[in-house]
Amino acid sequence: GLRIPSFTQTYLSPGSGVVTTYLRESGTLKSLEKLGLHVTGYGCNECIQNEETNGLKPDIKQFVNENNLITIGMISGTRQTQQRHSLIKANYVTSPPLVLAYALAGNVLTDLEQETIGVDNKNLFLKDIWPSRQIVEEIEDEIIIKKLLNQIHENIQTGNPQWNSIRIPSIHLYPQYPWAEYSTYIKRPPFFDTIAKHNPLSKTICIDNARVLLYLGDDVSTDHISPAGSISRTCPTAKYLSQKG
Repeated sequence: GLRIPSFTQTYLSPGSGVVTTYLRESGTLKSLEKLGLHVTGYGCNECIQNEETNGLKPDIKQFVNENNLITIGMISGTRQTQQRHSLIKANYVTSPPLVLAYALAGNVLTDLEQETIGVDNKNLFLKDIWPSRQIVEEIEDEIIIKKLLNQIHENIQTGNPQWNSIRIPSIHLYPQYPWAEYSTYIKRPPFFDTIAKHNPLSKTICIDNARVLLYLGDDVSTDHISPAGSISRTCPTAKYLSQKG
């Protein structure tokens, strides 16, 4: 049957648990898992994935680096900058079915209209696996229904044992984040000190004529500002953290 090449790194990170539910109920998730696509997290989980523990095989990384290969990423999310992975030279956004098609092909230079994307007793083309609009609408009508969405949203407040066991520090009248003075990751912003001093019980803040803090170009992502994933040993962030011990 169809297989995703071993040199292609894949992640399945739905936007929410709702998506996972209708993927499972429609039988789509089972087919994806046969291809090696298991749900690894939600939302931005894979945007900050740890390449050292959940990435390409070391020999593939070495081959890419030694030969200075132009490696490409294909995603169906909103973060298309190449910084999503240290080895990626370019990143492109497309629909989820096309992401899967290119993963099967293993090469973005593949002409999906003319070239095969795999073999299953015969050569398979994109048109052979692309569902018709009728099939999609039937699944939508049967699976993605209001009852399903309401059921999941009703359980949001219930949480789970891990979430419910988190201890919340109580300061004054309502919980506040326990800021660490020497944290290298997140600092207590000073912007609201004056407001809190004059009206400590107020939960509403009126901000007028606020200035832009950062005005950045297209190739700058939030990971440049506050890295949350793997940090290269040679980048400025690593140097800063080393200086902090």
